[in-house]
Amino acid sequence: MSESDAEKPVVNATVLQNDGEHTIMQVELSGRNNRVVNRLSKTTFNVIKGEGSIEVAGVVFGLEEGLGVVVPAGVAYQDEGNMTMIETSTPPLNPASVTEVLPFRVITPTVGDMILSRPHSRDSYLVTEVEPDGSSVLAFPLNETGDRMKSGAFGGGTIQVGAIDAELGTKSWLETTEIMARSWPYNGELDEKRLKAIRREFFKESEPVELWSTSIALSVPYAEFERVVSQAAKADGQRYTGFITKDAGGNVTSFTRTRYPRQKYGIASIEACENGMIALAAKLGSAMRPDKQKDGFRVVLGLREGYDDNAPVHLTDEIQTALPGATVSSAEIFALRHTQGGPSLYTEPAAVITGPAQMIDEVYYLADTLLQERFAVEDFDLGVARMIEPRFCTEPDID
Repeated sequence: MSESDAEKPVVNATVLQNDGEHTIMQVELSGRNNRVVNRLSKTTFNVIKGEGSIEVAGVVFGLEEGLGVVVPAGVAYQDEGNMTMIETSTPPLNPASVTEVLPFRVITPTVGDMILSRPHSRDSYLVTEVEPDGSSVLAFPLNETGDRMKSGAFGGGTIQVGAIDAELGTKSWLETTEIMARSWPYNGELDEKRLKAIRREFFKESEPVELWSTSIALSVPYAEFERVVSQAAKADGQRYTGFITKDAGGNVTSFTRTRYPRQKYGIASIEACENGMIALAAKLGSAMRPDKQKDGFRVVLGLREGYDDNAPVHLTDEIQTALPGATVSSAEIFALRHTQGGPSLYTEPAAVITGPAQMIDEVYYLADTLLQERFAVEDFDLGVARMIEPRFCTEPDID
């Protein structure tokens, strides 16, 4: 047995009941479990033997016989110890909804450190200035020999931190870590000329289009919602894009449709969008209503790193921690269109981020942190929407 195998926890789970409303299991744990999130079910842990602990969204609870903890759906947790527990999942456990997530850790660099934008990347930066609280860093890109190339700034991400060994002329890595959120966002102190240069280097922005969005309140099973939207998209040839919210049972509770400003698929007219939503609302037994948001910005940011289904998926509470001045809520990206081969649907867990216009730069760098390939910014103050392609975009549309 290898050293890594010896460190793996021993987990024996026996299903006691699965009645359509709950899944009840007896779980015997020895060791430290992986940090996971159940995106569908609320989970109740009741200890019947032994002791240990469970960390829920950064808070650690001690566990022993007779004690229990309730973990809401969508909240990350990690348990450890030597104990036997009764775990109750409501609604029933769906293994596909349980995914492993990374812990939230922030490291603070110092002047002279070198940063790689992501593991195994060739993009490196030399830290030249650090705010006293570590909230902001000014860095300059380096070439392979460690010389400065041109001015720029780094917004954070999955990084390696190291230092340049002046005597050997080599890069000696000090630490490798996964870093999520509030890494080192733009701190609002760069002048407009520098800010535009940074955006040109790391982000491409499309030409703005007139903003439009509306929503419908619902209470329908997800499968029924998808079926009706698919029929509507086939009938009118439109692409239904936006975000949905769900209740604990998986029913769709709202659909907010936006005018997705990506030229690749064509941008529908506002009249066509409104007519489509009026008809869709009627088919779903609801009515179209104005968007609640009137000012500031909105970004619906995917929580998966890139488009790989096996990539890490982050949490809404991590986004809120990263952007304390913004309002963040959970949703799911929903984009459906019809092709010659039939319906094409894309969904992804997402965070709906809203806030004042002066915060938008922090969202840009957070998107960079999450290795996003594209996202849309809705500017309610100016009444426009733009498509943004960060530097990791593999299928760029913007010249």
